[in-house]
Amino acid sequence: MLKTRRDAERVRDECKEMVTKRALVSGGASAIPVPGPDAIADVAILLEMIPEINRRFELSPEQIDGLPPSLKAVVYAMIKKTGMGLAGKVVTKQLVLQVLKGVAGRVAVKQAAKFVPIVGNAVSAAIGFGAMKYVGNQHVDDCFDVCIKLIESAEVEV
Repeated sequence: MLKTRRDAERVRDECKEMVTKRALVSGGASAIPVPGPDAIADVAILLEMIPEINRRFELSPEQIDGLPPSLKAVVYAMIKKTGMGLAGKVVTKQLVLQVLKGVAGRVAVKQAAKFVPIVGNAVSAAIGFGAMKYVGNQHVDDCFDVCIKLIESAEVEV
């Protein structure tokens, strides 16, 4: 596990930068005036991005499984209390689709906006960017919170 708050903050900042880059790709895919490719891109981006964030925070299923049983139980309990609860999970297409349903209102507006020429593409791109950034940053914040709680609990035990 990450040892210090500074380590966790560094990983958080790196992950938020990665989220912004991936959100730009999502926004670009959303600007394509045909409904469909953007949704495929969003799923593909999240299938790659969420596990990478987990790995960087040392919260992938494999990393957690390597912990002592007592610490593993604490980590899973903390993850369960966080927002989206994607840390420590094997990320599947079904899980990603479930997350996207959580931002379904934005996605529906994005799809409808594609039918309005020019301005609709820009609106769709902005919504695609915003939705991806929201999901990614929320997951980063959840992972950061879990790490900080673990770091603080380790300091109390010492």
